[in-house]
Amino acid sequence: MQCAHADTVPPTATVAVESAFTAAPNVSVLVSLSEPCPGGGGFTCNATYCDLIVYGPGRVEPSTLEAVVPGLRYSVAVSPSPDVDYGRMILVMRRGFCTDVAGHRFRRSSNSSFTLRFDKRSDSMNITASIPEKLLQIQGAMRVVEATNDDRELRIYMSFAEPVMNSSAEVLAALTVTGAVLTPTNRSTLGNRRFGYVGEQDIEHSCCDCCM
Repeated sequence: MQCAHADTVPPTATVAVESAFTAAPNVSVLVSLSEPCPGGGGFTCNATYCDLIVYGPGRVEPSTLEAVVPGLRYSVAVSPSPDVDYGRMILVMRRGFCTDVAGHRFRRSSNSSFTLRFDKRSDSMNITASIPEKLLQIQGAMRVVEATNDDRELRIYMSFAEPVMNSSAEVLAALTVTGAVLTPTNRSTLGNRRFGYVGEQDIEHSCCDCCM
């Protein structure tokens, strides 16, 4: 005896982007359908009509559409407006644009939209440390210097004028450090504006330098 299984679940889709922040001129978006949804023409994106809608200062680039897995997964690029330096775009699937083989119309889920923030402005960074400042006279001129003989848990901070997309480890990888090892503090970054590191003397390399 065979049992018939009724399909009562409507198709939905997930909209995903590699990062929620970008400074790039265009970003690839992955649209993944939960099941084949051929009725109504399936997922469509051309110069006049696209089932991926962009709300905000940006647009879909239909010429970049690629069927990664035909009928199930698609890739298409979106680009921020060239006239806007920063902002956000809300990417969302069009309501009921297709039906599955059982006749169920597409339904949005919580994963059927994605908020993409972009910022094309240049940024600036300031480096500070937990080393006390001292006023010294050097060659007849008074100067403020940072100096200490205590190398335990020296803290270095990097503060950006605008939030950055990078992690503490990625920011650290962009630095050149000699005679010390920096470790991220993993504390609050104030919205990816401030990164802290604990510095410890690199004994191995310091000893090698002394022997040379």
